Amino acid sequence: MTLRERWLLAGLIIVTLLLPVLGLWQQARYSKAERAVQQFVQLENQAEQSSPAETALFRQARPELRRSLLAGDFNSTLQRLTALENEDSIPEEEKQHGKAIAIDQLWPRGSAARKQAQQVLRQMMEKQKQGYDLAAAQETLIQVADAARKGDKKKALASFQQVEMLVRDAVLRPGFQTYETRVAMPGGLTNQPPPLQQMPPAQQLAQLRQLAKSQRAPLAKGQVANIGPAQMQQLERFLTVFQMALPQLMERATPEQRTLLQRVQPFSTELLAAYHAGKDIRPVVPLLQKIMATGGRNPAAADALLDQAGAALRTAKPLPKDMAAPPVSVGRNQPLLNHPPLPGNIQLPPAKLLSGLNRSSGLPKMGNSLPRQTMAQLGPERILQALDVIRKMPEPIYQQQRPQIARFIGQAISSMNGNAPNLSPRNLPIKIAPPHTIEPEESKERGTDNHPRPIANPAAFSIGTPAKLRLDLNPAGQITGVQALNHSLSNGLNPGGFALLSSDGNELPLRQTWKNDAKGVTGNLLDNKNSITCVVKYEQADRDLVIHLNTQRKQSGAAAVLQLNIPLQAAGWHWDAGDDVQVIAVDGTYALNAGDDKLRMVTLRGSNIRLAVIAPTASSVGYDPTSGYLKLRFALPATVGSNQQVIQFAISH
Repeated sequence: MTLRERWLLAGLIIVTLLLPVLGLWQQARYSKAERAVQQFVQLENQAEQSSPAETALFRQARPELRRSLLAGDFNSTLQRLTALENEDSIPEEEKQHGKAIAIDQLWPRGSAARKQAQQVLRQMMEKQKQGYDLAAAQETLIQVADAARKGDKKKALASFQQVEMLVRDAVLRPGFQTYETRVAMPGGLTNQPPPLQQMPPAQQLAQLRQLAKSQRAPLAKGQVANIGPAQMQQLERFLTVFQMALPQLMERATPEQRTLLQRVQPFSTELLAAYHAGKDIRPVVPLLQKIMATGGRNPAAADALLDQAGAALRTAKPLPKDMAAPPVSVGRNQPLLNHPPLPGNIQLPPAKLLSGLNRSSGLPKMGNSLPRQTMAQLGPERILQALDVIRKMPEPIYQQQRPQIARFIGQAISSMNGNAPNLSPRNLPIKIAPPHTIEPEESKERGTDNHPRPIANPAAFSIGTPAKLRLDLNPAGQITGVQALNHSLSNGLNPGGFALLSSDGNELPLRQTWKNDAKGVTGNLLDNKNSITCVVKYEQADRDLVIHLNTQRKQSGAAAVLQLNIPLQAAGWHWDAGDDVQVIAVDGTYALNAGDDKLRMVTLRGSNIRLAVIAPTASSVGYDPTSGYLKLRFALPATVGSNQQVIQFAISH
């Protein structure tokens, strides 16, 4: 055999051996991709043929799965699909919590205990209508249903006793007075309807719809209209009602219009504040008219006008006391306000200020925006039935909708009048908000659903800016909203804040007082039982937020843990604790413990947001998908002494 023949034979042998290897390599390379695509297509077909309730988890995870497939991240796709498969493989009796206790077993029908429960709920409704802060009571009421789902009768009844205590000790929110108190005041509302803050949302929208029917021709440039004190007061009322109706507008807005509305809301708050401070805001009025006129058609132009209006507002001068309100160049020589009186003896500016946001070419109209029947029309007995509905919900649906149930309960207790809608789980008026979206929400300060919101809460404390990182706090110190890079990250979640945990994991009540200063927000937390005090300081540092904790213990006692709960919509994000990166699923557990060393940095990564949590002295940091809380825990020693901790939140793209 010649040398050439030997080389040819060797080449044939090598090729023959390589062919199976190449086949196996190709199969190994694309097997995960093939499996991921096959499972995804199979679930897609099941979703089309099954009811929404049966495929609720997949529908929630579908956007995340599609992004992973498009990015070629087949490992993450398979992990997420496996998590969904494990959830679906749970036996039905476990999903339903077979040991669950019906509400009728907690309070038998016709018993004195049930009448007492109804009385507590009735008092809760009345106090909510009067403007009391009942957010904590609402969350505790849901804990009754949680305990009933788990079959813990003792805990359910204890939680309801806590509801009764929270309702009894509830305080009025800033700026609110009961209608009876206002009537009894000298020169009060003896012959007038309830104040504007107590007006139901349907009546607010009816007023704005009436304004929309009174549109006029555009005002010619250079012509003037007199704006006196009376008209400015009416403008104030208009801005107030506009803030109340803003959630309904945002629900029907395009992404560009929604961004504009997000900027208009704080601007209207600043405009009201300047008016109350005695500033001459009349030069801003024509710009405001133009913004409202063009916002629906051309959000970019309206956004530029908003910058001009903001600059004019910042340079506004005090209005001379001895000077009558001069004419302001706003257009055609017509009164600024020209429409018949509205219900409640409230005069508002014409719809010109809203026309740009309410025409068919702009934002969708607000007509028929409210459902015929809402959960706000439930009485005490129907609220108990609502708790029983929550108790009977299938586990996947319950886990999916748990963050929104607080709002559902808040609507349910807002009134005792009217007929209640169907209370089956599929008819619950709850929507799941995807990450980085702005859901329409009612204003806490206006008392429409008594649930704190990060968007429309001008009286709450705020640290930071929405363009970077911002926390919103209510007067009680609860964290009601988180905003980063102009995205709201806590829609539909319950308020967070500080809580003291005992050795058995139960939350202990903390007396809290908060104040705002030029440097930040400071809170004093006090636990009388264990003689523990904690001073909390929120500060902004460039793009970051820093929280300083100074805890003191005056006498020895049982060991405890201080826990910080931050509401955060992080479903579908990536949990990066340094050693392993996981996709946050509704059925997962995500925690990092300090051990003997300092706690490492944890990063939560969304599609366009990266949030780093730096708390080296914390004992643990974790994320609970069920509650939507980012939780940081700090161990408090049992001996007398003090310690300090620093928490830093860094935001980036």
